[in-house]
Amino acid sequence: MMKLLFLSSLLSIFSVAAQSLHANGTYHLNVADSAVVSTNRQAGDPLKDTSRPRYRTQGYRIQVFTGGNDRAAKRSAQEMKIKVQRHFPELSVYIHFQSPRWVCRVGDFLTREEAQHYVKLIRKKRLSPEAAIVKSPILRAY
Repeated sequence: MMKLLFLSSLLSIFSVAAQSLHANGTYHLNVADSAVVSTNRQAGDPLKDTSRPRYRTQGYRIQVFTGGNDRAAKRSAQEMKIKVQRHFPELSVYIHFQSPRWVCRVGDFLTREEAQHYVKLIRKKRLSPEAAIVKSPILRAY
């Protein structure tokens, strides 16, 4: 009886799930109207192609924000993420809490030279005065 109840509830969850792919590349998955998962991908973009398997290796990221450990700092890190994504949609942006502060880092670069190129662009656009290259584990597509 319990198995039947479990299977019927599982089946109802999957039957309610609705998937849609929009023309602008945005993919939404609604599951029982309680959770929404959304990813934005640009066709042919190898840096942000999340459909390809990725591996972790040592590399470089650009740290564009360092704040405190309060909500205002977290909000500022999220605002920086939006600002960087608007100017550089090809780069991945990561927000982490590294005790005792919020940090926002950009990119997955194998070499310091690749990262230095984007540091110059970030500074030129005056997005972050504290843009600095940091050694970090990165994610790369196979």
